[in-house]
Amino acid sequence: MKTNTPNYYNLPKGSSTKDLVNILLSFLEEKLPEFVIWFKTQNPTKKPNEDMITQKLLRFFRKIELDTGRNFCFGYERESISEESPKGAVDVGFFRFVNSIDELFFTMEAKVLPTPNKDKSRSDSEYVYTEVGKKGKGGIERFKLNLHGVNLPQNAMIAYIEKEDFTFWHKKINTWIEEIGWENEFLSQPTINKIAILNSKHKRQKGEVALTHFWLNL
Repeated sequence: MKTNTPNYYNLPKGSSTKDLVNILLSFLEEKLPEFVIWFKTQNPTKKPNEDMITQKLLRFFRKIELDTGRNFCFGYERESISEESPKGAVDVGFFRFVNSIDELFFTMEAKVLPTPNKDKSRSDSEYVYTEVGKKGKGGIERFKLNLHGVNLPQNAMIAYIEKEDFTFWHKKINTWIEEIGWENEFLSQPTINKIAILNSKHKRQKGEVALTHFWLNL
């Protein structure tokens, strides 16, 4: 029986931004498990940090393009900055060209779990929010405040898990969401197939933002 395989290279005419987001999410769901396998073959000389892992991830995307000799129907970049929030660089931005004008249509924030915190300057709950007096803002918090994925209704987070398992982090993160009082904004039960995929919706000052969470056991 022939199955419909998503086409990551040619966007059908008349496709909407929502169509492109769905294509991208299918791409991430399919390729991130392959990235985990590839990443574990790299044998880095020192333990990679969050930025190094994300850099490897985008190099893996480029490897796919080089191996196939075809470019994806979307572009991707590190430390993506939107015009609306020039100081709020998000870890990965996905863009397309519409009538030769580049358009950011999706963003993804990366976090290591547990939060690296040797000098105690960061919050253990940084995936969700940052405590008063600690460095920076939390991952979900940035999307809620419209600092990341500015005015985009759908975005993603990616977690590089170094300790514990998916079940542990699902419970822990929902506990942090409860502690900060974000009612009805809990992460869904994970769908696990080599990686874990979860969903959540969060209130913004205007409207809400939907997040797809990709968790990788590294």
